[in-house]
Amino acid sequence: MSLGGLALGIGMLFDTSNVVFSSIERNLTKRKSILESSIEGTSEVAGSILSATLTTIIVFLPIIFIKSFIGILFSEMAIAIILSISISLFASVTIIPTLYVLFENTNFDSKLIDHPIFAKSADLYQTALITYEKKLIEYLERPKKLFSILLTGIFFSSIFLFILPREFMPTVDNGEFTINIENVPNSTLNSTTGIAEVIEKILLSNKDIKSVISKIGSDNDDFIAKVNGNSGTNIAKIRVILVSNPKHTTTEIIEEVRRRISFTEDIRINFDANGDIIGKILDPNGSRLNLEIHGEDLKTLSTIGKNLIDKLKKEQVATDLRNSLETKKNEYVIEFDPIKASSLKLTNDYISQYVKVASYGSNISKIKYQEDDLNIRLLIKKDSIDNLNKLQNLNIKTPTGEFIKLSQLANIQENTSSSSIKRSGNSRINVVQGNLNSNKSIDSIIQNMKLPLGYRIKIGGESENMEKSFKELLFAFALASILIYMLLSSQFQSLKLSAIMICTIPLMFIGIFPALFLFGKSFNISAFLGLVLLLGVVVDNASLYYEYLIISLNESKELSKAIIESGKIVFRPILMNNLTTILGLIPVAFEFQKGAEFQSPMAIVVIIGLLSSFAFSLFLLPILFFYILQKQKFKTIK
Repeated sequence: MSLGGLALGIGMLFDTSNVVFSSIERNLTKRKSILESSIEGTSEVAGSILSATLTTIIVFLPIIFIKSFIGILFSEMAIAIILSISISLFASVTIIPTLYVLFENTNFDSKLIDHPIFAKSADLYQTALITYEKKLIEYLERPKKLFSILLTGIFFSSIFLFILPREFMPTVDNGEFTINIENVPNSTLNSTTGIAEVIEKILLSNKDIKSVISKIGSDNDDFIAKVNGNSGTNIAKIRVILVSNPKHTTTEIIEEVRRRISFTEDIRINFDANGDIIGKILDPNGSRLNLEIHGEDLKTLSTIGKNLIDKLKKEQVATDLRNSLETKKNEYVIEFDPIKASSLKLTNDYISQYVKVASYGSNISKIKYQEDDLNIRLLIKKDSIDNLNKLQNLNIKTPTGEFIKLSQLANIQENTSSSSIKRSGNSRINVVQGNLNSNKSIDSIIQNMKLPLGYRIKIGGESENMEKSFKELLFAFALASILIYMLLSSQFQSLKLSAIMICTIPLMFIGIFPALFLFGKSFNISAFLGLVLLLGVVVDNASLYYEYLIISLNESKELSKAIIESGKIVFRPILMNNLTTILGLIPVAFEFQKGAEFQSPMAIVVIIGLLSSFAFSLFLLPILFFYILQKQKFKTIK
């Protein structure tokens, strides 16, 4: 994330320097010496670039102090941007003017200007500037035309917000995925291995798959996992690694493999595409959908879970669906006879430990092998207690040295139960998990389900994380807007003019949502962060324009001429500022490397937002300032 912040910071690094350069060159056109132009040019825009830097810092400060996952994830990027633009501010008011004076007598510029590429660029710039001036004059005479264009653009862009897929985190394609296999409870290792081998053959027949790594069963030391039913001889995990440049995406390969795999319903197979570290932190189980069914009766909870899964499958809302109560395991319930055990001086703990050692073994010592300490594990033969009859005949050693069968000390029954019973908020829960399709909504399905009295469904997982994160970023967005408004009001001593600059914020929405839709991206926290970032950049354009408008008015120019002249002056610095940021983000936006999918939505939002704000802030702001300043005396403004 810090490297992503540097990529963005590099683009913003030249913003203040571009403004200083433009101001110095403007003073040179007035036939001032280069030393005088450097000093006065820097002084003229020092307040403006300080305000621009502070607005960007204000935008990122709230993110640093967010304590949730959003703060942890994006705080490093925010710090990197704040430090880079702070250094840029210092360099632009000290180093840039000094270097400009030192390199006064060099002929490097003339060599560049003579190059065909730079000559063509200069012609394009002059053409764009002339076109801008003509359009600005046209909109000053017919402002309703511009307002209708802006309102139409905002309206159509807002439509895409409702059809745009939403998800918490963008899916990162890092070229691998995992297949989790859960065989029938108490299945043999050979049975589970056979299932894994069938899937391996299907995987290796795909040319996009480089290698397959399978893990069958679990370590015998993992006693707790065995008790919870989360591991054992019926569990397998297959890690799939793709070739460096696959013809298909990971999601497409998963869908193809899923279609080719065909097993009975009691064999559960799910795919985990969250191979990136961020996805693992958010959801270790690889489930982007997490629904908690709250209630008390286990049978009712299980029935509701099955009905919910059927509806989700029917609507194709999610894949790899499973619920926590459907995983069953065979168990032996041992009820000790306290009187009989007491007569033989045996305790329940002693008998339980004896049965545990017989079932799973026990580490009795260690042996030194090279540089490692290896456990010496005592086990009985595998087939000694593999059924009820053999368990009943298990010999228990008494303190007197005699042996007695377990059936003489306890009543043993074979039973089937859920692997685990989870609780939340003092109530039992059945957890339905799966991989959510980002273009589907589950709210309507849950609302239409008829639940018994005392039962409810709570949305968790990615949906819950998305709701919390969007609220936090929305708070950061609102707080940054208020702080920027306060900063502008204190700088320009006018609440009305500061409000005008804040009004340019909605302009950045024009084109953002359609662009995300066309690029096939969802609206997620990465895209939302791009909106927060744009908040400072868009206001910077307004602040810079107003700074030059005041300078033009102080030179005793008429209001209409000052409006047009100020627009022409800030055209190049705003263009250069936006281009440097856009060029710095293009590699991220187009995902030139794997893993860039996470920051790609943010880059797209910033690029399109800058283009939109550049195109319209240079037209809308002059018109707003023109009609407001017409009603005031210029002396007050001056």
